[in-house]
Amino acid sequence: MRRISLMLFALLCCVIAVGAQETIQVRGTVIHKQDKQPMVGAEVKVKGTTIATITNVDGQFLIEAPADARKLEISYVGMPSTTATIKPGEELLIKMQPAERTFMPFVSVSPLINGFVSSESEFIGFGVNLSLGLTCNITNSFAITPAVEIGKSFIFFEDNIGCEFWHKPLHMQIPVMFEVGSWVRNTTKFIVGIGPYVGFNLGSSDGEITDYCGGSQVHYYPFRENGELERKSFEAGIRLGYKMHWTHFLLGVHAQYGLTKAFEKDIELDQFEKATNIHPLQVGISLGYRF
Repeated sequence: MRRISLMLFALLCCVIAVGAQETIQVRGTVIHKQDKQPMVGAEVKVKGTTIATITNVDGQFLIEAPADARKLEISYVGMPSTTATIKPGEELLIKMQPAERTFMPFVSVSPLINGFVSSESEFIGFGVNLSLGLTCNITNSFAITPAVEIGKSFIFFEDNIGCEFWHKPLHMQIPVMFEVGSWVRNTTKFIVGIGPYVGFNLGSSDGEITDYCGGSQVHYYPFRENGELERKSFEAGIRLGYKMHWTHFLLGVHAQYGLTKAFEKDIELDQFEKATNIHPLQVGISLGYRF
């Protein structure tokens, strides 16, 4: 009986020794590929098994894997899963790349400072745009973003004797932005862009603010001649933009300059002076939501 017990004990020791030789410890760190920040809470799993762990506040992990394991699977919320090859005795450095959907629609509203500039004068006002757009991600860093914007503006003009005029255009703009972005701290992306835009004048009203300007002086309504609107119905130019995406929200600024003239004719400021070579100008702040 004693001999049988000794044999069983020896067999048990052999099983334990063999089992101990069939596992290895794998250490590593998971970081963000672009900003090199640690990925806290990433799941690290031995591929083909249920053995898993998560990274600590420094992005580090330690996992017991079978000796014949070859791959680890790493996953993180909002990012595509990736794999890493196990290298016994070597600490792994795993870099994760955020992924974006190919097409991301968005809506935004933009308070504006806009108007017209010429060699003789500037005419500045304010307005607001409502924008519907679609970001088309070509890569994680490059995108093309067309949008359709409908806006209303209120722009002031003043002639040399103090008469003030207002101009209220309703306009539509179609910018197409070519954008380059970079991720920061996993959920935030900073983007710069440049691209052309075209604009269409959908209608406007204009007139004199004051009922009395200069007594018997003859004054000119700067936008109309014989009741016909002189504002061009089409414009085209270039836009520069900078924006930040944070999860589903966006905040941005843009500035654009029209390369085409804004009016069919020069604006008559009074009988003796005209504003020539007038181009549209716009600066805006965008607040929006990405779907």
